[in-house]
Amino acid sequence: MNYQVPRHLSHQPLMVVENYELQDGHYAPSSDAKGLSLGLAQWNPKDISVKVWRYTGNKWSRQSEELPLHRNLDLSILTVLSFIVSADPSLIDKLKNARTKITYQLNKVILQSGSYKIEVTLERPSEAKKFIEEHFNQLYQDRLTMLHDLIGVLL
Repeated sequence: MNYQVPRHLSHQPLMVVENYELQDGHYAPSSDAKGLSLGLAQWNPKDISVKVWRYTGNKWSRQSEELPLHRNLDLSILTVLSFIVSADPSLIDKLKNARTKITYQLNKVILQSGSYKIEVTLERPSEAKKFIEEHFNQLYQDRLTMLHDLIGVLL
């Protein structure tokens, strides 16, 4: 079935991924997440947000999540950092000459770029490493390559 992300609700899409259930990782092809969008936030139309659109089989779900765009970027930073730490924590040293300042301690990574600073505590790194090793090639590698290529155009 072809699900079209609603355009009449408070979140006003500017960019949309339709039929996301076919691409939703190991939930595909029968995911309840039918679409993704980036648009004007439902709670403040002056803000941009991203949204995962869920469909219950009868109607669009109230469980559809909307995140401010900056939180999505923060989650992306956390995600990429988890891949680095899980693969090989010494890879963090490659950032030594980057614009991002990084401090790595036993169970904490502190990243700073300009005035933005984020501190990440590593709670269960061995479990994260095992999970990422099991799924990296299947679910994440192509997405990270795409993200890398797109970011490379901007910076």
